[in-house]
Amino acid sequence: MLRLAVLGMRDVDFDRMIDSSQFVATYARAMDRISILQQHRGVSSYSCMLIGLTKAINASYYLRIHSYFDALGTGSDALKYLRKAHDLDATNTEVDFFLGLYDYAKSDLKKHLWWVLFWFPGDKHEGIRLR
Repeated sequence: MLRLAVLGMRDVDFDRMIDSSQFVATYARAMDRISILQQHRGVSSYSCMLIGLTKAINASYYLRIHSYFDALGTGSDALKYLRKAHDLDATNTEVDFFLGLYDYAKSDLKKHLWWVLFWFPGDKHEGIRLR
């Protein structure tokens, strides 16, 4: 997953997609490894958090290539897994951080997906306060 995050941040830094096929392949590898982790150790707050973060990174990829419906679906899945991780272990502060980061970033997402996200409450200050 770390490699996926590095690739995603590199593309953000350069403000363009440098190697989409490498990003997609790395996403698939990360999801496979998390699946193996869950097979060996079971579903946990940690494994759900990893799935949520991996899907969130993938959703940001879809936003960068202007594939908004894919971004919405993958982003919704990411939130579902992050919330599940929180439900499994409310002391997992990393999950709180990423859920708060989403609340904070929602205002920027509304600029791109105003036609979908207009009914979601929250703003930057609320995201900081909650998490």
